[in-house]
Amino acid sequence: AVAALVPSASAQIANLDSAPQNVFETEREESLAKYLNLGPISVRPHLNASAYYDDNLTLKDGPELEDFVWRISPGALFGFGEFRDKGNYVTLDYTPTASFYTKYSEYNALDHLVDFNVGWKMSKLTLGVGQSYEIANGKQVEASAFVEQESYVPKLTSLYEFSEKTSA
Repeated sequence: AVAALVPSASAQIANLDSAPQNVFETEREESLAKYLNLGPISVRPHLNASAYYDDNLTLKDGPELEDFVWRISPGALFGFGEFRDKGNYVTLDYTPTASFYTKYSEYNALDHLVDFNVGWKMSKLTLGVGQSYEIANGKQVEASAFVEQESYVPKLTSLYEFSEKTSA
């Protein structure tokens, strides 16, 4: 798990899907994979939980609303091919995020993130293309209000391996 600071000064814990680092982790991954495969498709569930204090919910002048916010994000990554080693792969990740406000439940929200990626590995070069779609509810400084935003993010990626230890 990794702890990071986000703009709203919240402590957030995220699971990173990394390759096993030792023999014991490799055995655990292999035994877990037996139960999380649907034929050629691997399923990797993930969970992220965070909480933070916000001292100005509405971003308006005058009396400020303050609250403690809880967020939980269960999700699942569906992968086909060598997505763990970044070989040839196709992945689809869906992660909903529920936000719960302790005092002001009218700001409770459910956000959605869908991320699709495809990658092709050649001898030293890996190319990728992807698309993400997100519906997020939250405060926006420019509007000084809570808004629902939709975003579409196309992605092009590349990785060139100069050696086993060096890539760009």
